[in-house]
Amino acid sequence: MRWTAHLTWVTLVLMWGTIGITLPRAGKFGPDVPIGWPNRILVAAYCAWLVVVAWKAAQRSRISR
Repeated sequence: MRWTAHLTWVTLVLMWGTIGITLPRAGKFGPDVPIGWPNRILVAAYCAWLVVVAWKAAQRSRISR
């Protein structure tokens, strides 16, 4: 569970870095600025974290019964 939590922070920093590096070079958002991929990776990391947390919660629920 810890690695998925850290993955969300890493991908968030990746997204900020991508925006900070590519946007000033291009001057504006457009098809030449690859900002969409880090956002998608961030959403996938959030989903992975949620799946892992739900799986752990289901395991603990079974154990406590």
